[in-house]
Amino acid sequence: MRRRRGFTLVELMAVVAIMAVAISVVVVNLDYLTPKYALRAEARSICANFQFARSTAIAQGETFSVGYDFDQNSFFALMPPETDEDGHIVDDERVIAGGAETVLHRFVKLVSVLLPDDTEHDSGRVVVDVSPQCDVGSHIVVLGNDRDERLTIRMDSYTGSVIITDRELSFWPEQEEEDEQQQAEEEEEEQQ
Repeated sequence: MRRRRGFTLVELMAVVAIMAVAISVVVVNLDYLTPKYALRAEARSICANFQFARSTAIAQGETFSVGYDFDQNSFFALMPPETDEDGHIVDDERVIAGGAETVLHRFVKLVSVLLPDDTEHDSGRVVVDVSPQCDVGSHIVVLGNDRDERLTIRMDSYTGSVIITDRELSFWPEQEEEDEQQQAEEEEEEQQ
């Protein structure tokens, strides 16, 4: 009987699976090779944290929170406070979801957190409640790095939408349009 040379389908599938796992590990780690990619990766992590708090608040009918600690350069989600049967808060100490704060990559720094009432925070600890009715919780986070690159993240609790951009954002689209027009006019003046 003549022996055939080559690989079986099972062997080929095993090699492809091993290569897929190896490539996925490499691709995940590429996010942190340069400060620009680290900035984008951390912005996505902050968005995921907000989406977790919002969807869990809706599902459980309780107010969750997202927080930012400028001193630790970290972010976190907070569980609702403990209450008794009557709905009164039993313990003001809130537990961090997942057990620990997420520290941002060494290339990335929290620059500021802007709330809809135009309050801007750039130090200390900021906590933003996300209600199950989605009527509160919208905020803007600005991340930066040592190359003066900035990313602005606008999180809308009402729609659940998240925008990540390198432009400045506001809560009011009309203001953004005015700012863009003013910036275009300034650029035209500089060119002349």
